[in-house]
Amino acid sequence: MLYLESKPYSYNLYLMPYFLPDQVKTIRQQWIPGLAQVAAAGVSVFLLNSINRPSLQILSGLPFLLFTAWIFLQARDWKKLTRYGTVWLIAQTAAIFLSSLIISREGNVGWHILINNCFVLICLLARQYVQDGSKFFVKGVLLWIFLSAGSSAFVNFINSNMALSPDIPLHTGMRVFQFTLVGLTGFATPYIFHAFAFLLDNYFTIPEYKSLLRSKVLVTGKKTYAFMYFVLFMTIIGSAFQLTGSMSFLYIVLSSASLFEGITGVVLSAVLFIMAVLAFAAIFVSLYLMRNIITGRMATVKMSNGLIYAMHYIPLFNLLAVFFNCEAVQEHNSRKENATFYIQRNTSPLAHWIVALGIIVAIINVIRTWLAYNSAFSSTYPSYFREESSGEYQFIRLSLIIIIALYFIKVLGYILLYNHRKAVHLIVILNIAIMALSLFEVLPLVLLFSTAALASFYVMLEIFHPALHDEDALLITESYPE
Repeated sequence: MLYLESKPYSYNLYLMPYFLPDQVKTIRQQWIPGLAQVAAAGVSVFLLNSINRPSLQILSGLPFLLFTAWIFLQARDWKKLTRYGTVWLIAQTAAIFLSSLIISREGNVGWHILINNCFVLICLLARQYVQDGSKFFVKGVLLWIFLSAGSSAFVNFINSNMALSPDIPLHTGMRVFQFTLVGLTGFATPYIFHAFAFLLDNYFTIPEYKSLLRSKVLVTGKKTYAFMYFVLFMTIIGSAFQLTGSMSFLYIVLSSASLFEGITGVVLSAVLFIMAVLAFAAIFVSLYLMRNIITGRMATVKMSNGLIYAMHYIPLFNLLAVFFNCEAVQEHNSRKENATFYIQRNTSPLAHWIVALGIIVAIINVIRTWLAYNSAFSSTYPSYFREESSGEYQFIRLSLIIIIALYFIKVLGYILLYNHRKAVHLIVILNIAIMALSLFEVLPLVLLFSTAALASFYVMLEIFHPALHDEDALLITESYPE
């Protein structure tokens, strides 16, 4: 068994039971490539006006080579290191050449996204093949999804949205702020990469590991909990930015035929759509795993506070939640104890607040929407806009009517929330639909709020309808046989 309940707690103090001892050793050493990432971020931010694109690509590629090849360096397997390093060098050279050639001809940087992702994918496939060759394609693609849709997407979002002119003085606070965000994320990237690399390796090689990942009541040490939580949380944040960025750029590509003609528009549209779908998948999987990590730790320390659980999904407040869970003393030493506690705990008072506030807010929004419906087309609007035949007028009018109807259904959903598990699904779907109709002109906000709605799904599910499945449920059956 990978999760060794019979072992003393000191064995679980670090990153067991999700990682093997050798894997734990590798993860602990990632501060070295992490610092290399920080150094590369510093050069790219503060020397932006004195370095060209090829040099920047090489600069970012070297730390990538360091942390992806770390297992070969650690094992001093020079043969595998040479094989992987050769693939990296060829792929890096090809990426630089193609980027310079295509961007200069096409006149846009859209192709750079495709080239960069292909470079990363080729390197990860080569790494997995050189490492052991077992299911290298599946593991390489999955690892690329979590890396490209996680921390790397967050770094790209920061750099693209905080693009600084070379004329801006180096000492400005904006540059320092950008370096802080990119540096911290870059430092965490090697940890995130190896966490998912080892999770995938163990998932495909250890039969019991699938049960471990599905468990909601696994005995979890504080360092295991804190590490896994922040890896998954950063992946969710990065994937959310990847989702919004990909869909926003896709909208630009589809609506700007003059800029993206022919094969360029087709290829970019397909790539951006695929990246958006993969980012959504990364969000969903990471939320599922994060839920299991949180419930496992809270059961281990015998904590049933629903507010603490919900705070894990709210940025900044999640720091307090992690602090409380890390400071709590371990009370249970087996999955059976955790499962029994999980089933016997009382319903959190937070459930009543969620229902009460949900109904109140829904009613207020019904009133606000109705007032908007009556006053949106007052005499201050042009007469042609208020014409019944106006397509925009009819669309907005219909949208407001639908939103009002959805809010009434949402009130019903909150009333049914205590006794019907499907009500959770209904409320989440309604939230996404209402946001899509209310903010249809601001696509990034719709997608970010949709990510928050998915997170609320796991919050409400645990608050109102906690349940154990598979092996976790069998533990309860063994404790209380009929």
